[in-house]
Amino acid sequence: MGARLEVQISPPNGRGMTFRPTVVAFEAERELAWLGRLGTRGIFDGRHSFALAPTAGGGTTFTHSERFTGVLVPLLGRVLDRTRQGFEAFNRAIKQRAELLAHTAR
Repeated sequence: MGARLEVQISPPNGRGMTFRPTVVAFEAERELAWLGRLGTRGIFDGRHSFALAPTAGGGTTFTHSERFTGVLVPLLGRVLDRTRQGFEAFNRAIKQRAELLAHTAR
């Protein structure tokens, strides 16, 4: 924990950006979470996480989430909507890739 990452995002119909969040949770093959901040705490913070959990049928559930907090959140509706669209596109792509890999492994 505490490591800094370099993350690049390119939301649909939005401007790409690079930021350097701090890792706040890591467990190999289970979870990765980071916290990004604009300025100081409470202005605009985003906690982003990826979690994997085994299912009873031998598969895996992937959970991808982001929680934004801070005084700027109410002012950034359009930007956050584009970010959500980007995350949804990412989730569809990773699902498609996982299904393809599972299919070819059989």
